[in-house]
Amino acid sequence: MAALATFLAAAPPLLADLPAAGGNLLANGGFDGSLAGWQPSGPASFSPSEGAAAPGALRVAGPLGIAGALVAFQCVPVTPGRRYDLSASVRMPYRPKTTGGVSFRLAWHGGAACSGAVLRGAPALTFESGPPFVWKSGSRRGVVAPSGAVSASLTAVAHSEGEEPFEAFVDDVSFGPVAAEETLVVPTSATVDGANGERFQTDLWVRNPEPEGRAFVLRFRCRAGEPCNTSVYNLLLGPRETRVFPDVLGSLFNRRNSAGALEVTYDPEIGPLQVFSRAGTVHAARPGNGTVVPAVPSGSARRSARFVGIAGSPDGGTTTFRVNAGAYNPGDGPAAVTLRLLDDQGRLLATVERTWAPKEWAQLNDVGATAPGTAVLDLESTLPVHPFVIAVDNRSGDPTWIEPQERFQP
Repeated sequence: MAALATFLAAAPPLLADLPAAGGNLLANGGFDGSLAGWQPSGPASFSPSEGAAAPGALRVAGPLGIAGALVAFQCVPVTPGRRYDLSASVRMPYRPKTTGGVSFRLAWHGGAACSGAVLRGAPALTFESGPPFVWKSGSRRGVVAPSGAVSASLTAVAHSEGEEPFEAFVDDVSFGPVAAEETLVVPTSATVDGANGERFQTDLWVRNPEPEGRAFVLRFRCRAGEPCNTSVYNLLLGPRETRVFPDVLGSLFNRRNSAGALEVTYDPEIGPLQVFSRAGTVHAARPGNGTVVPAVPSGSARRSARFVGIAGSPDGGTTTFRVNAGAYNPGDGPAAVTLRLLDDQGRLLATVERTWAPKEWAQLNDVGATAPGTAVLDLESTLPVHPFVIAVDNRSGDPTWIEPQERFQP
């Protein structure tokens, strides 16, 4: 944050007009002919030959070991409480002895032209090097400008390590108000028989906090090979109404032994919709407490994640857990996913590679059966997915949601 503050102090107040064509608040987000509208820094230059959709891109090139270098900056006006989408495309040519990445970071400011105090940041949009070595697109959807926000700064940051110079190209950077549709994703849900005589089910709550009625769409994305012919419902909520769907897959979608992701789509112009899910164990002899599975914005899908606490027996004794890991691919193309189980020294214990079909949900069971208590699970994907990891206590059958962590935070 100190480096960003120094950069902002030295940079002229590049403030884009409200709003640019197509809802993009950024000036020259496609780098058409130059870097006009941007404040470049360090390893940044203009590339007239590269480009995602048309020639013209921001080129990032640096020596060995770029440690969080500031690449480019732009400032735009925002409205408190509005939701904004951030998207970009990045290509990183193959370098066999070097890895790196480019992150796009938002910071909300209480003054015009990104002056005054930084109110807070927002989740970064990050691209890491790796196959395929083509233009890759990503987004962060529905990022809410906090109360008091007058402007927002967008800063591109690069990092690398290895034995060769690093190179990346950036194009089609967009930041603007969301379209009139928002989707929240519950990455995993179930009504299914488990081990040891357990049965798991998901309960869903949907609340309308606004003083007017509204519609929403609830969609079930089932696992591969399972028919989903009746998996979409258009539902209504009254003013400030809360609806509860106990065992939502069984009661609403008429599933007896199934699992998958849930999507809730609504019009955000009316206001937010609040979605909550609970995965619990149904067992007459030893009922569990259950665990919250959060409903996350569709734009929070990611290409990489780290999960800490992957262990069959974290205390080295007889207390055992089984850890199930999976993902939901919300995209329209196949996502090649690699899961790596590592010990506390970063040594590889096991690797699983699998391709998720478009809109597919899938889970791998008991991935940490032989792992030590300090093990971690890393996920890498060629397309953004919604990963999930749940640890189940073999004594009570109680599940615990394990929060995904960022793998790179320079």
